[in-house]
Amino acid sequence: GGIVDITTGRPLVVTQAEEQKLTNDTIVIPSTKEVEARVIPNASSLPLTSLRSYARKLHNSISARIEMDMLNSTPSRIIEMECPENTMADITTIRKRIYDTVVLGRGTGSSLAVQQMERTDDLPVAARGAVHDIDKWKKCKNPSCGNNDQSNFVMDRKNGDLICTQCGTVATESLMHEGSQFRKFEGEADRNHHGDAANPLFSNAYNMSTTLGGLGFQTGAGVGGFGSMQKRGIENILKNAHMYTEINLSQMGKDEKRTRDGYKNQQKKEAFMKMKHIGDALGLHEAVVRRAKELFAGFRDDRELVQQFKGVVAACLIEAFDQLSNDGRQILKIRTGETEEDPEDDDDDDLGDETNQNRPKKKKVTNARASKRNDLHSASLAGRGGDIMDNGDRKIVGGVAALAAQMSKPVGNDKGTAAAAAAGAAGTASSIVDDEEDLSPTEKKSAASWNLDDCRSWLREASIAIAKQWTEQREEEGKNASSFATAAAAKKNLSAIGANTKTALRDIPKGTLDELQGILIEHTLTLCVFLEEQVQKFNSKGGGVGGKGPHGAGGGYSRGRVTTPRVNDMGKMSIRWQHHHERGSGGKGGVGNSGRTTLGIKIGERTEDGRAAGQILILNSKKLGSILSDRVSGDAFYREFRALLGRQEARKKKGLRQEATMQRLKQMNRKQYVLARARK
Repeated sequence: GGIVDITTGRPLVVTQAEEQKLTNDTIVIPSTKEVEARVIPNASSLPLTSLRSYARKLHNSISARIEMDMLNSTPSRIIEMECPENTMADITTIRKRIYDTVVLGRGTGSSLAVQQMERTDDLPVAARGAVHDIDKWKKCKNPSCGNNDQSNFVMDRKNGDLICTQCGTVATESLMHEGSQFRKFEGEADRNHHGDAANPLFSNAYNMSTTLGGLGFQTGAGVGGFGSMQKRGIENILKNAHMYTEINLSQMGKDEKRTRDGYKNQQKKEAFMKMKHIGDALGLHEAVVRRAKELFAGFRDDRELVQQFKGVVAACLIEAFDQLSNDGRQILKIRTGETEEDPEDDDDDDLGDETNQNRPKKKKVTNARASKRNDLHSASLAGRGGDIMDNGDRKIVGGVAALAAQMSKPVGNDKGTAAAAAAGAAGTASSIVDDEEDLSPTEKKSAASWNLDDCRSWLREASIAIAKQWTEQREEEGKNASSFATAAAAKKNLSAIGANTKTALRDIPKGTLDELQGILIEHTLTLCVFLEEQVQKFNSKGGGVGGKGPHGAGGGYSRGRVTTPRVNDMGKMSIRWQHHHERGSGGKGGVGNSGRTTLGIKIGERTEDGRAAGQILILNSKKLGSILSDRVSGDAFYREFRALLGRQEARKKKGLRQEATMQRLKQMNRKQYVLARARK
């Protein structure tokens, strides 16, 4: 025994006084709280508890940042694996075409006949894939519960019931299992009396086709002498022959100009195999691969020819990955501390802050599919490009009047503020709503289709509007000049105005409103004479009415303009037969473009060549100034006409957006699972 010095390994000699002191002293072990509260030497003199908390946050942030970097690099890795010869810009262009075709339903319409026969012409391509009842949007039938949280439903697979976990109500009962009835083992007889469920991504010809497999070759007496390699070769030969026959016989006699469904199915199988390999290599979720298959199947069904096959496969995977990774990106941003988690909006905001603080917060759903469906349930309209517009906070009912009335409710005793808010709301809503009744018949028509009468009418209206603008500019210039006390202030104000504005004010003709209108009316007459000459000149060149072509008054012959046929015009091209018959050339039942001359005109068909007056009027400012011999007036007419073209283009785009919105709303009402997925 004894005490040993650990530094030297020799027995330690302790005096009697020191031994007595060691015996009397007691060893005190500090508690855990005292140890954690003890300050460890560091830069900020923080206790151990704070350091441990910061270390955990730093670890979570670094892990989330690594995962976010992997998410951001996934598209580039997909391109590197599948199509390294393409750039990200090329894939982005392909993605836009796929999104417009499959999600928005703006395809080429090449498969319109098949869609009409299958009664699916009013649905986008992505909606034609059948979805099981389990995957559809669910809502509790109990009115007192009203649960629509997709994560609060459980499936009783024994009885086929879908049960709400909040109140226990059976939301859906007797769901049918679409899988195999019995398990199938190798070497045993198949006890199933029906095949697998139809794959909605393939055509009916593929789902109803027969397959060759399980050929029972025997050695000896049966197929004597054939070995394992030989019988495998025979089976492959028979399968290839069967596939070749089905590909060449599918759609035989319907329309020989369309791509065979068998070839489309073959490309789908090849693309799906590539997607599965890429998903396994990069660790993509099964939902991403499944969504990519839906996108490719819809794009392949719409197109007769798919160019850049590998690029389309990569674009489908990237598009599906971006659509399904939005929730994951948001969660990672919260973990890294880039954004804070927003608390859910409570409906009972009128209960006060204390009541809202005491209320338990709802658990936020982190499941991607459930979160997406909850967002879609709260949305009431689908906008352009698949964007979901949530009108929960601002509901416009009854147009401008209802919005103004809603804003005009007085808050307290301040009625003036309420009236101003109502006026502002009415102005905003009226700027959004395009009132077609205020437009003239000329402005409602496209400017490129105007005739001479339309051009005269618009030029007369434009002359009056330009004269009023010039008069108002003169009056505004006089007010600004009189408002300055000194010439230095006036000079400073003029320097703030652009050089073009000062030149325009200086060059505006002087005179009253009537005098300016008279000057512009003279310019209008000059432009009308110019348009008449140009229209007559263009009509006399071709075979239009009054011209010298084969169908004009002159009866002469003039060769038309040679144009290269485009892809959309390929369907009009056909064989021109030598003799007339019920489907031959020259008759009313002619096929495609048969029976037409080299100018593209049928016998007896009245056409009008040349350019319209509205097309001729689309000139630049310099050309208009040279025609009128007045640069200022030409520039004024040019600006007025360009403003009109801009308004017409805006109305056209708005009409397309409204049409797409109504189409999407109709689709949402019919199929709850068909909804636009907007990229953020």
